[in-house]
Amino acid sequence: MPRSERAVSEQSLRVATTGSRRLVSLKIGPLNVSLSWEDCEATEWPHPFYIPFTTEAVPDLHLHIHCQEDLPSYPLEDRLFEAQDNRWNLYRHPDGYVLETYDTAFGQKNRVALMKHDWTCGRVFVRPEPTRGGKRTATQCVARRAWSLPILSRQLGELLVVNLLSCGRGALVHALGVNQWGKGLLFVGHSGAGKSTLANLYKGLAGITILGDERIILGRTNGAFSISGTPWSGGAMTVAAETVPLHRVYFLEHAPENVLHIEQPGRLLPLLFQQLFLPFWDAEGIAFVLEFVEDLLRTVPAARLGFVNDDRVIGFLREQDAPKTEQHEALR
Repeated sequence: MPRSERAVSEQSLRVATTGSRRLVSLKIGPLNVSLSWEDCEATEWPHPFYIPFTTEAVPDLHLHIHCQEDLPSYPLEDRLFEAQDNRWNLYRHPDGYVLETYDTAFGQKNRVALMKHDWTCGRVFVRPEPTRGGKRTATQCVARRAWSLPILSRQLGELLVVNLLSCGRGALVHALGVNQWGKGLLFVGHSGAGKSTLANLYKGLAGITILGDERIILGRTNGAFSISGTPWSGGAMTVAAETVPLHRVYFLEHAPENVLHIEQPGRLLPLLFQQLFLPFWDAEGIAFVLEFVEDLLRTVPAARLGFVNDDRVIGFLREQDAPKTEQHEALR
């Protein structure tokens, strides 16, 4: 491991400690998120997907974690949103908002978050959780008051990040992000469209960093559109805590040959809309995200990409940055 990478890794392993209180801070795209806890154990930490995202920056969002078997009940006002498939509910509360999540296998409530009105801080109550891979049983986790940082971050963290991004910062999209020689390539597609396949084809190539093949942040950096990796990986099992200028957008579809279909932004917008994680409980947030991605598609070259699942597609894509051709001019 290079010396610089080793230094970063060693620094990232540290968890700030004050008495029995622990603190981890993560930089995910334009957002800085900190989590603190005491009198309980955060399992699966340090986690290789999260270590690169650690930071010492001032947080935009702070969560204090309480691990206990009996979750608190709060006086709830109107229900703002119910996600039946993903098992979570959002309610209005006199002090802000209450977010409840449920175990998707058993339907049992496993987390309750009480968030302030501005979503910048909150208290999260979690039931003790076993680690993935069965390293500890549920009974052992109850006795040790253990909770999983990756599991908490994947469900609750994503929802909070989506909300904060929609407050003028950007959007979260179901996509593969690639840093190719400092230029960001975004491959948007539904599950099974080939994001992980394409990520694996890119792996190991010179000048390539896979930002992630599941959740990518769309943002603006120095006035230009950019993409950022997140710790939430897909089938390629690789992430990177990098932000790069967005160079091209491709909408994936399987095809008998590698081909680009040049479309007007208005025809591509529905394809992008389908893969966005939207704050459906917030009309202003949705309006911002839609305006943001419309501007993105008007600004950044975008096309539908039909591709064959072999490494020929990499050469095909790199030809898009070769000396200009009629098709290259159209894409630009």
